[in-house]
This record gives sequence, structure tokens and C-alpha cells, in this order.
Amino acid sequence: NHSEFAPSNIEGMLHYGGKDPIRKLDLFKENKIYASRFAAKYLIDKYRVNDPCQVLLYNSNPNPYLLDEVIENYDKDVALNIGVPSLDTFMDEVRYVEKNRLKNINFFAADPLAMSSYISKPQDLVIACPDSSSFDEISSHPDFFIHLRNEKLDLLFKKEKEVLEGASKFVEEKGTLIYCVFTISKKETHQTVFDFCNNHKEFHLQKEVQLYPYDETGLGVTMYYAVLIKDTALAKDQAPIGELPLTPNEKETAISAQENK
Repeated sequence: NHSEFAPSNIEGMLHYGGKDPIRKLDLFKENKIYASRFAAKYLIDKYRVNDPCQVLLYNSNPNPYLLDEVIENYDKDVALNIGVPSLDTFMDEVRYVEKNRLKNINFFAADPLAMSSYISKPQDLVIACPDSSSFDEISSHPDFFIHLRNEKLDLLFKKEKEVLEGASKFVEEKGTLIYCVFTISKKETHQTVFDFCNNHKEFHLQKEVQLYPYDETGLGVTMYYAVLIKDTALAKDQAPIGELPLTPNEKETAISAQENK
């Protein structure tokens, strides 16, 4: 009987209302539970891929919500590459992978722009989760704005773009690239993705979502994510109908067919 836990509307997840930090619980130490955000599980479940697909996650967010969810969700199911800036920051996850002998997981430390020696082939699903201004932590850190400095923000903006840029290099054609940050800053969310798409015509934005703690989703989190698809070479290079070298009759037929779709 664990009265400190309560049911949630997300399958496989519970609300924790205990006084002690969750990491001090025996259940946590025994790897029977882990701390996460409802939105992290929702996102990973929604865009889950199956074997023989391969997945890359680059995570520089010190709060490993997405990282833990990816490891738990995929377990031994698919080939999983996980890149972080430093393994020392995520030793709980490293020990978990080693203890459970998850041979399918390639856990490495690298700069986001220098991952090529760790990844052997393009990935079907790539997730970029950089550190951010973390507005999601305001409710649990009343002094949040005291520690927010312009110099730190400028560095964060730069690193966010580098993580997205670096991760994008490993997306397979027709593969999915997800950019995720736990904040609401337009500069870190929509603007970052907009600038990326302007510089990378091989990607198109399929969807972007901004979640808030008290919105109708009930996920209770401040989180932004964008879903981008990498187009095939044909789709990138294909000329508009009016530019194709067709005869007048062929052109008229092609235009008519396009309008009737």
C-alpha cells in the first residue's frame, strides 16, 4: 500500500504526493519507479517506432525526463543511440543501462556537432532535447527569475540551435526529427524551428505544439515540441508542374489532374 501515489489519466503513470524526494524511495532505488513528466511519456508514446527502426536521442537537459522515458519505453526493443554532453551528469541512467544489460543502447558523450563517430547510419527517429530556460520549473523554484541572467540565456539559445543542427544530420529520408524544450520562450521554440527550416529545405514542419501547465490536455507541464519530416531527394528536387518540360497538351492534362486532387 503506497498512499503517497494517486492514479493519473496517463496509462502507466501515477501522481506522487509524498514528502520525501522520489529519489529517496526504495522503489526508486530498486528501479521499480522513475520520475518523469506526463508530457514526456505522451510524446514518446505518440511517435514511437518499432524494430528494425533506429532511434537517436541527444539530451542536454539536466532534468532527464525525456531521457528516462526513452530508455524505459524502448527497453530492448530497438537499436537506441543516446548522446549527452557528459556521462557524469547522467550516471543513474548509465548504471541502469549497465545493470539491465541493455546491449541495444549505445550511450555516449559528445558535442552535438561531433557525433558522427558514434552513429553508424541514418536514424528513423531523432529527438533533440537541449537544455533550455526551463520555465517548467517556476512552480517548484520560487526564486527562478533571480537566477535567470541574459548571458546564460544567450548561451542557451546558441546551444539549442547546435543540438537541433547536430541531431538533424542523422535523420533518414522520410524520417522524423523532434525538437523538444521545457519552456515557453518564443526565441527557444518557434523561432528556433523557423530559422532551422529556413536553412534546411530538406525538412518540413509537420506539427508544433506548446503545452501549458493548466491547459485542456491535462499533462500539467510547460513544454514545446516540433515534429519535422525529412523529405526524399525527389521531393526536394521536383520542379513545379509549370516548369516541367512537357508539351502543351501534356502540361494542360497535368495541371487539370493536380487541380482535381
